[in-house]
Amino acid sequence: MQGIKKRWVRTYLLIVMGVALVVLLAFLLTVRSFYYNYVYRGLENYLSVTTGFYEKYLQQNQYSFDEVAQLIVRDFESGELVELQVLDLEGVIHYSSAGYIPDRPVTTEDYAEAMNGEPSKWIGRNPDTGERLMAITGTIREEEGSAIAAIRYVSSLTYADAMIYRAGVYSLFAVVVILILMLITSESFSRSILTPIRNIIRVSKRMAEGDLSERIPYHYKDEIGELCETINYMADQLQKSEAMKNEFISSISHEIRTPLTAITGWGETILTGGFEDMSQVERGLNVIMRETDRLSAMVTELLDFSRIESGRFTLYLEVFRLDQELVEIIDMYKPRAEKEGVQLSFSLKSDEVYLEGDSNRLRQVVINLLDNAIKFTPPDKRVEVSLEELSEEIVITISDQGIGMNKEELRHAKDKFYKGASKKSGSGLGLAICDEIVELHGGKMTLESAPGKGTTVKVRLRR
Repeated sequence: MQGIKKRWVRTYLLIVMGVALVVLLAFLLTVRSFYYNYVYRGLENYLSVTTGFYEKYLQQNQYSFDEVAQLIVRDFESGELVELQVLDLEGVIHYSSAGYIPDRPVTTEDYAEAMNGEPSKWIGRNPDTGERLMAITGTIREEEGSAIAAIRYVSSLTYADAMIYRAGVYSLFAVVVILILMLITSESFSRSILTPIRNIIRVSKRMAEGDLSERIPYHYKDEIGELCETINYMADQLQKSEAMKNEFISSISHEIRTPLTAITGWGETILTGGFEDMSQVERGLNVIMRETDRLSAMVTELLDFSRIESGRFTLYLEVFRLDQELVEIIDMYKPRAEKEGVQLSFSLKSDEVYLEGDSNRLRQVVINLLDNAIKFTPPDKRVEVSLEELSEEIVITISDQGIGMNKEELRHAKDKFYKGASKKSGSGLGLAICDEIVELHGGKMTLESAPGKGTTVKVRLRR
């Protein structure tokens, strides 16, 4: 987890630092451009006024170079911010508002370009003091267009550079503060992700060791929270499944022990002999046969469940008459229904109903559902079976007037290993297996029930 945290923070900070540096550089360039343009516009304005003044007044009176230079310098007032220089055509400074005249000519590009007819700007350092300067140079020309002198305005960039430096320091401070805040929020954000992940790992390991009682705490309804909720739900389902499995094992052990006890007891009794009345032997053999059938049904359910769980449950499809199968099943169960005092009826709403499917498996479904209906229906009540062929599906309906199920039992009736509250409940696999068989046929099995009002099961099969 530390590796993820370090990678996250490092990547996050690198991205933020990269963006911040780009923004800082762009901001400083903008500030520099603003101040330098401000200085340049001031110098340009001075130059424009000076050349305009000459063209309007001085040029008309045919002043000499020295007279023009003296008039321009004399009337110039700007304090120490800007220096006015008057140069001859060789670049030599003859007059300066600063009073200092260097002994070397001006050779910077602003002078050279101004001699070609266009005012030009130059930024550089004073060779004597190292101070950064900005200069703009223009020319004074006669009426015929020939240059007689150059006017050069020079301004120090010290103040502008100081403002740019100050803006840079403030901006850098702001970037550092932002990075610190980003680091704090990144730390908090990564903790909000890594803490539930650590909990997921811890609880998952406990689950792998067989402890399904612990749950993952979470505080946010995001993807991590949804994952925690899903794992908690999975643990709930596993815990329920484990409880149902344990209950099933206990129940099936009891179910198997009961017929085995009866078979063993009657078998030993018959082996000892000495029966004067053969009806007792016949009774014992009947008990042995009945309990053997119960054991066989349990084994069949367990084998079917094993095949379903392993994916080896296959269907053998063929076209058969479903109505004939139902008639045979009804005829087979009528004696049992009469013996238990249950009225069993069959309603065929369509003749010669053909279906492509596994006849044995569908027969198993109907037998299981009909067996449950008779088992849970008290005497003098009815069990009704109907078969109806619709345009797109075939519907088998089995309704009883038995004890019914409450909402909780109905919700879990088709779950594996689930047994209802009734003592007559079987292994908890019958309805689950029936539901699997119907779904493998592309159909659907639905249950409707209420306590004391019976249960209705509908098996819908696609044609």
